[in-house]
Amino acid sequence: MSDVGIGLSGLAALIALIAVRVPIGIALIGVSFTGLWVLMGPRIAWGAISIVPYQFTSSWILSSIPMFLFMGFISYHTQLTRGLFNAARVWLAALPGGLAIASIFGSAGFAAVSGSSIACSAAMGRIATPR
Repeated sequence: MSDVGIGLSGLAALIALIAVRVPIGIALIGVSFTGLWVLMGPRIAWGAISIVPYQFTSSWILSSIPMFLFMGFISYHTQLTRGLFNAARVWLAALPGGLAIASIFGSAGFAAVSGSSIACSAAMGRIATPR
């Protein structure tokens, strides 16, 4: 079987595992481990399964994501995001699609204040969509 055939069968196996409600992380790990085993051999597959999770979680870049989400949570509960959204809604209500445009402008204002698109989406997503 060619490499393309192995890749397509791995993709089919991944979709089948997700369809039978296997958690996505477990399905991805299983399919990638099996693909490495078939393509490269057991030694490389076990080596990858032992080092890749450590390399991913030890990245300093990813350590800031929980803090940005926390900042969005704090901004939401202190009503900062609601004020930005309401100001944008009042200014832009007369335009066609005013609510959508107000969401975009409110998000742009909060992203400028916080410096994080992750915190902005976490905070403004709860404001702009009704429950």
